[in-house]
Amino acid sequence: KVRWQIAQEFENQEYLQVSQNKLTEINIQLKTEHHHLNSPARIERHAKEVLGMVEITKKVEITYEK
Repeated sequence: KVRWQIAQEFENQEYLQVSQNKLTEINIQLKTEHHHLNSPARIERHAKEVLGMVEITKKVEITYEK
């Protein structure tokens, strides 16, 4: 190989390493966000605050008469 080919391959390798590091960092951020968004506490808070759901505290029986 000639000198410029070796230099070009070295630059490509450096670029790929930097890209891999950035993608690894993004992956960690996305995993963190995924776990946060799917946490039971967050889902419960969303259900109560946004959807207006309430926690069942006692059993209520409803009977219908004909």
